[in-house]
Amino acid sequence: MQKLLKVMAVAGVTAAGVFVFSTNSTATIAAASPMGSLESSRSLYRVHCASCHGNDGRSNTPKGRKLEADDISGTTDSVEKISRIIANGKGDMPGLKKKLTAAQITSIANYVKTL
Repeated sequence: MQKLLKVMAVAGVTAAGVFVFSTNSTATIAAASPMGSLESSRSLYRVHCASCHGNDGRSNTPKGRKLEADDISGTTDSVEKISRIIANGKGDMPGLKKKLTAAQITSIANYVKTL
């Protein structure tokens, strides 16, 4: 089983809400159910993004209006582009690559696509 997990981690395999991460030659499975994944992604979004972009992504918050944050609801941007913006920041928005893992950033980006 451990060997299979390592192979899956190296290959970067994901399936039905199961994310496989590799750290130092060990593999960990996180967010084993789609609901757990959604809840985790939503939680990360709310902690790191919602103060400006709002829970619905429309940026209709006092801070969002003040900073003229983009309305990200219904975005057609790719998950990769959203991930880059989250990681590196944009305008007044700080990047989060020093605070979050790449997997967490991708998780938020996928959640943003649901707004």
